[in-house]
Amino acid sequence: METNPAQLLQELAIRVADKAAELPGKGESNLSQAIAFDLGGRTALVSMGQVSEVMEVPSSTRVPGVTHWVLGVANVRGNIFPLVDMAKFFQLESDSRPERRAVIAIDRPDTRLGLVVDRVVGMRTIDLQDLAPPKDEQHFSGCVAGMAEVDSRTLPVLDIDQLLGNQKFNDVTAN
Repeated sequence: METNPAQLLQELAIRVADKAAELPGKGESNLSQAIAFDLGGRTALVSMGQVSEVMEVPSSTRVPGVTHWVLGVANVRGNIFPLVDMAKFFQLESDSRPERRAVIAIDRPDTRLGLVVDRVVGMRTIDLQDLAPPKDEQHFSGCVAGMAEVDSRTLPVLDIDQLLGNQKFNDVTAN
């Protein structure tokens, strides 16, 4: 039985539509990409929607009179970013060599900063509708949107809005 080109194209369109329905972002779930990072021997996530980029730690200039977890300010392509050592902010011991550390950059109209983490692990897909309530997450207290199941592990999802609203985070003056 001979198939004409129009039939072949129609069959191909049906197969492509079926495969596209299986891709993330289709259907009822609220799948999102998240960056997995290590901090003080713990792994956490941050939604890619809250991040502008990930970069190496740039050279920075210390700022007098600020708390110990503010590393200084860096000029990144003409933009000034305060750099925050997240391990020190959360009172964790950094377990990474300086060359493995990375910056998760936040660039919003009202806020620009770099969150220095021990290591970026990679991208993970999480379902934002399926986050479990935050555990008693003592290390990231008050800054967790919920807990996500990733690679058979339950990981905290850092919420940048909660972090930026955190009283301690906003009090950068040295005591």
